[in-house]
Amino acid sequence: MTKKKTAKKKAAEKAAEKEPTDQEIFDLFGVGTETASHPLRKFISGQRRINGKLYTAIEKIVDSLEKTNGMDDDLQAARDINDGVPLDPPACNSEGLGGGS
Repeated sequence: MTKKKTAKKKAAEKAAEKEPTDQEIFDLFGVGTETASHPLRKFISGQRRINGKLYTAIEKIVDSLEKTNGMDDDLQAARDINDGVPLDPPACNSEGLGGGS
């Protein structure tokens, strides 16, 4: 693994550690606190978990392909795209978990 990839992974891990809570995401999207079971709040929380699980799966696939076939431009592009996922709303993390509700 090159230093560049190591630095990107570290940045993604650091971003995941500072992951916003569900409430911070609700505030970002302007979702009110009318009720804890508000459908939009449930949707956002669920989507964060789904996105996080997809992020983890893609990360494992890219790692496996790199081990078996080596890194090429397309695989590196996929890694770069995936590495950006935890950094943008809805701020998914690699465990597939949304922040605290």
